[in-house]
Amino acid sequence: MKALPIERFILCLLLLLLIGSPLASACRGGTGPTTPIPTSVTGIWKPTADAPIHWQWQIGTPFNTSTDLIPYVTVYDIDAFDTSASTVSYLHSLGFKVIAYVSFGTWEDWRPDASLFPSSVLGKSNGWPGERWLDIRSDTVKQLMAARLDMVKQKGFDAVEPDNIDGYANNTGFSLTA
Repeated sequence: MKALPIERFILCLLLLLLIGSPLASACRGGTGPTTPIPTSVTGIWKPTADAPIHWQWQIGTPFNTSTDLIPYVTVYDIDAFDTSASTVSYLHSLGFKVIAYVSFGTWEDWRPDASLFPSSVLGKSNGWPGERWLDIRSDTVKQLMAARLDMVKQKGFDAVEPDNIDGYANNTGFSLTA
């Protein structure tokens, strides 16, 4: 069987592990997850056209519940590593949806799991200080990204914003393809 492209693999993981979405049927075929794909899901937030979403994206500084709440915002997209489970829970208690920002295609030297990435999977700089492209074909990288998804799920986030998943369109130092 043909392997899933990394973007489809990540999407499948997000849909299956985090939100149990019926859209996970896109994972069928190839060597997708073996977990049964639900045909219907209850208790899942689904934005509607009659309920506008006001979005706040904040990365680079940890979210502070005392100073960073903004009127009319309904969804916060914040850093998964910098945000505690208690912060996610507090935001939920106020009625907010919370999305976890996670880089899936780059190594970031300040992350707590940075030392777990072997040098063989670190490519060229992506232009941001302390960041390098990853060889996303590596089993080690895939395992580390799965651990990041586990962390996101454990903290109770509603969804994930996977960043830097377009290495195939950049000069990474690896022969990546879409």
